[in-house]
Amino acid sequence: MPEVSYTLVSVGQLDGAGFTTAFGGGKCIIRGPDNAKIREVLRKSMKICRVDHEEDVAGAVDEKLTLEQFH
Repeated sequence: MPEVSYTLVSVGQLDGAGFTTAFGGGKCIIRGPDNAKIREVLRKSMKICRVDHEEDVAGAVDEKLTLEQFH
């Protein structure tokens, strides 16, 4: 959807894939299975950590998601 320019991240899915998340100090840090920092996301308004993307940029999906994965 073009009007949605952010991504919701499932912490449970990240955990299941071996990633870790740490929340504190107004940010969320995501680390890979090798403990390398993947991303640092700052808390925005409404007290959510939101990953913003450039406008008019869409990501291609490599696989179809099940309803459970999409949720």
